[in-house]
Amino acid sequence: MPKNSFIGKGHLLTSPLPGVLLPFETGVRVHIGSHGYPGAYRIGGWINTAAAPDVLLANDGRPATLAGMSMLHRSGSHGGYLWFQQQLTGTFTEKPGEDAVVTQGLTAYVTLTMVDKETGPVSSQVTASLRYLGLPSRKNDAVTLAFGTNHVNSRLATLYWYQDGKKGPRRNSEFAIETDYTFQATKWLYFEPNVQFWVDPGGYTQKNMITVLGVKTGVTF
Repeated sequence: MPKNSFIGKGHLLTSPLPGVLLPFETGVRVHIGSHGYPGAYRIGGWINTAAAPDVLLANDGRPATLAGMSMLHRSGSHGGYLWFQQQLTGTFTEKPGEDAVVTQGLTAYVTLTMVDKETGPVSSQVTASLRYLGLPSRKNDAVTLAFGTNHVNSRLATLYWYQDGKKGPRRNSEFAIETDYTFQATKWLYFEPNVQFWVDPGGYTQKNMITVLGVKTGVTF
């Protein structure tokens, strides 16, 4: 892991300036195995030319040891991501020029996102999940098991550490495990109860695990 650095190039701005958001993405569709299971693999990112506040340094170029200090403004921000979806078992349908649609079986999803450490409060995020569609006697229902982690920007963790008087551990990563059940009540209405388990919420290793129960609904018109 790179060491924290308090020295970097930046511009002292009295107020943020307008900019341009430049997203980009490319990818491929693949078929693997003897069954030709479909997958979609993408890589992309963005560049934002608008000024953004540094997460650590104040306008004088030193760590902002006091809350509320005016922060150094950087000339822009950027980030990138990898994403893929790959069917592992089951059946699917596919139309020319479009992503395949899983009709039954197990599908894997993975996303990796990276954000620049000068301006992003979270420097990286990883999510991975397995979704099984088509349960016995409930062909339109699905079960999902997902895992995710957010890594707090080490420079932001250093800022909080300074503002806390250099006491206690610095914030690091938080982890989450979630399981969902998608109940397709009708062709146009579904209910999705879920349970989440959060470990080290907010990146604070001294905090207890949090359990969250939830439910969401969706309507297709």
